[in-house]
Amino acid sequence: MALTQKEKDILEEYIQKRIDTGYGIPYSFSIKQDKDLKKQIKKEKHDDANIYIRKNVERTYYDYEPLKRTINEPKIKQRGE
Repeated sequence: MALTQKEKDILEEYIQKRIDTGYGIPYSFSIKQDKDLKKQIKKEKHDDANIYIRKNVERTYYDYEPLKRTINEPKIKQRGE
């Protein structure tokens, strides 16, 4: 079952709200976790809505850089240094 245009608009509005607030959406997000979305989207279409959100998760993050590995230098110096 595909999502209707009304349901897509609801999801787009939710995604845009998360972008504007700067919180983003975790990839493991599910419709069941949000009370408003749970009420607005039919239970039979929750799986389709979850897929739709996962496809658009990348839009909610900006300036993402993977963590850079830092080398921990020893705090105690060797003799003779």
